[in-house]
Amino acid sequence: MMRRQIITASVWLLAAACCLEVWAAKKVNMPATLVMANGIKRQVVLIEEDAEKVTVRLSTGKVETYKRDQIHSIEWKLPASFEQAETLLRDGDFEKAAKQYDITIARESNAWCVEHARLRKMQCCLILGKYERAVQEYVRFLKADPNTDAYGRIPLPEGKSAENAAAAKYLKALADLAENDTVKGMTLGLAAAAMAADQDFKTAEEYVEAMLVISNPKAQGFAKVLYGEIAVEKKDFDGAIKILTQNLKDIPDGLLPAAYYWLGRAYLGKDQYERAAIAFLRAPTYMPAAQEIAADCLYFGAKTFEKADRMRDAAKLYADLVAKYPGARHIKEAREKLDKLRKIGRGG
Repeated sequence: MMRRQIITASVWLLAAACCLEVWAAKKVNMPATLVMANGIKRQVVLIEEDAEKVTVRLSTGKVETYKRDQIHSIEWKLPASFEQAETLLRDGDFEKAAKQYDITIARESNAWCVEHARLRKMQCCLILGKYERAVQEYVRFLKADPNTDAYGRIPLPEGKSAENAAAAKYLKALADLAENDTVKGMTLGLAAAAMAADQDFKTAEEYVEAMLVISNPKAQGFAKVLYGEIAVEKKDFDGAIKILTQNLKDIPDGLLPAAYYWLGRAYLGKDQYERAAIAFLRAPTYMPAAQEIAADCLYFGAKTFEKADRMRDAAKLYADLVAKYPGARHIKEAREKLDKLRKIGRGG
C-alpha cells in the first residue's frame, strides 16, 4: 500500500513540476510579441488574459481578442532594469539584485514590474538575512494595494531566531498603527506567523485571536489558516489537518494557497505522501501569481521524495526549483541537495 502511495505521489508532483511554469503572474499592460499558431508575429500590449482567451491592443491601436489555441507563445518585453535584476538574482548576487530591483521600483510605471520587483527584493533580503528590510518592503507593498491577496507572498524565516522575534514586534507595532482593517489583519497575521516560527505559540495564538475580532472576512480567513500553521509548527499534524479541512470552505480564494501549503506540510509530517502531494499541487492553482508558494511546493515535494527514497524524482524537483525560482527562500539548500544527489549519481 505504501509503495502504491509513493508511486501515485510521484505522478502528482512531477505533474506539478511541469505545470508550475504555466501559473506565472499575468503581465497586464506589458508590451509583448504575440506569436500566433500560424507563425505570424504581432507587436501588442496585453490588456487582459485568462485560461481561454487573451485580449491585446495592436500597434495600430485596435483591440482584439484571441482564443488560447490561436496563440503559440507570448514573448514579453521586460524593462532593462528588471531584466538586469533578474540576471543578478539568477547568478546569486542577491545584494546587487536588491539594489537593481529598487531602480525598477523607482523608474517603472508598469504595475506588474513594480509588484514583482518588490516581491523579488523581499526574497533577496530574506536570503541575505536582512529581514527588517524585507518587512518594510512588504508594508509598502500592502499600502500600494490594501486589497491585495498577497498574504503568502513574503516567506518568513523558519525556526527559532532573533530575526523572527524582532520581526514579530515590528509587525505587531505596524498592525497597532494601521487604519485599514485589511492591512491591520495582514500585518497582525504575519506577526503571528513569525511568533509561531519562533516557537512562541502562546503569543502567536493571542495575535490570531485578535484577528478574529476584526470585522473583515479576509482577516478572519487568514486567522483560520494561521491556526493550522501553528498546529504544524507544534507538530500537532492531526490537529492541523482537522482545523484546515474543516475550514477550507470558509477561507477566501486568495488564502487557499497558504491553507493547502500547510495542509501539505501536515500530511508530510505524518508521512502520508499521496495526500501531501495533492495538497502541494493544489496550492498554486488558487493564486497564479504566487511563485513563492509554488517554489515552496517544489521544495517540500522534493523532501517528500527523499523521505520515500525516490532520489531521482527529488533531484528533478530540486532542479526545477533552482531553474525556475532563483529567489526562493530554500534556494541554497535546494542547490546543495541537487549537487549532492548528482555527485552520488542520483541526480537524474
